Amino acid sequence: MDCPICGHAMSLEEKDTSSGRDMRTYHCRQCGRSEDVDNGIALWQVLSDGREAEESRSRSQGNRTFAETLGGKGRRLVHFVRALWRGSRGRL
Repeated sequence: MDCPICGHAMSLEEKDTSSGRDMRTYHCRQCGRSEDVDNGIALWQVLSDGREAEESRSRSQGNRTFAETLGGKGRRLVHFVRALWRGSRGRL
């Protein structure tokens, strides 16, 4: 990042994501200016929010069976597997 006052390159002094935001502090060695930059939501916050959403979605589905989760194709798959299993009982 270049200093908005003198135009020299600024060095990264501090990076903080503890608030859930990607905050960085840059310092210009030439003129002594410090600049705080907010780069948006921190990556760990995005991943955490996604995980929480997935967990709440899976809790809301509750006791749905595998076949219900997959819809009509899942039911056909379960019936097919059961038929194979019944047909092979004597051969195993």
